[in-house]
Amino acid sequence: MAACACGCGGAVAIMRKANRSRGYEAGAPLRFIHGHNSWGRNRPGQITRRSVLDRFWSKVREEPSGCWEWTAVVSTDGYGLFTVSSKGRNASRRVQSHRFSWELRHAEPLPDDVWVLHRCDNPRCVNPEHLFLGDAVLNARAMVEKRRSATAE
Repeated sequence: MAACACGCGGAVAIMRKANRSRGYEAGAPLRFIHGHNSWGRNRPGQITRRSVLDRFWSKVREEPSGCWEWTAVVSTDGYGLFTVSSKGRNASRRVQSHRFSWELRHAEPLPDDVWVLHRCDNPRCVNPEHLFLGDAVLNARAMVEKRRSATAE
């Protein structure tokens, strides 16, 4: 039996029928085990996809103020954005980083109508201790109380 061309040492299958479009003759060994490629599979030094948590926390910097500041992509209104892929590249979605942080801490998904608000008024902060749940009305009330609105008295 022939070995997989990725270097893993696994035995490859033998072609039962010719597949000339891929360059295989009947009885010839395949180059790779299904799922392996020219970069290898689980070899030392191989570049692998990092876990979602590794990617998320690599974009966070702890500040002296106690805020955990998002250092990657931010929206036009200053909130951090994080791309989460559920099944492959085509099923990715962009979420606000502070919402993702809250969901990580509390291990439960949030409905779309629930807002994650900041006690620290720093839209880049993802510290779960600085976050609390609310809605649009509570957010507007807090904005007026903290004198962040244009019409605050």
